[in-house]
Amino acid sequence: MNYFKIAVCTIAVAGIISCKESSPVKTESPTITEDTDSVTGITTMRGYEATDTIRINGVLYRYTFKFAPDDSLPVIVNSVGQTYHDNRVKLTIKKDSTTIYTHSFTKKSFEGIVPKKFMATSALVGFNYNITKADNHSKFFFIATVGDPDETAELSFPMEVIITTDGQMNIIKAENIETEPIIPGMTVDPEEDGA
Repeated sequence: MNYFKIAVCTIAVAGIISCKESSPVKTESPTITEDTDSVTGITTMRGYEATDTIRINGVLYRYTFKFAPDDSLPVIVNSVGQTYHDNRVKLTIKKDSTTIYTHSFTKKSFEGIVPKKFMATSALVGFNYNITKADNHSKFFFIATVGDPDETAELSFPMEVIITTDGQMNIIKAENIETEPIIPGMTVDPEEDGA
């Protein structure tokens, strides 16, 4: 009798599995991070927005930023001759309804920090909150990255944008930050590569 129950269960499970395997599998298409204009050939990175709250010295603040291509900025020609629109990020930090900081960043915001030779063929390619400092509640810590806009490129230059609650800003080269390239191991500091 037990063998009969086991056999029936085995057949039922096999039937369910075979039905499941024969049904079509839905797959998600990969995220597209850039578009190329078919007329001009200029590539544009996709924009994104973020908003979150953070408590600094016991006070709750809300930051919002919008990263977007800006066709009013000069077109970038990267190291292999591809053309890209550069990007701009607008950051706003508020305490309740009072704005304590607002600024629009472009790659020019980082002149003097990014190597000059590298700057010429690079764009502002990323901006986000520095999650490695999420437990540091003394200031706001963001990461801005200037680099080759080609999503498979090897070169990027991450910087830490540090903002105090009284609106003072300081930008330094980010140390020990992995900026998560599309292909693992592809982030190379331009100083290490001779750029």
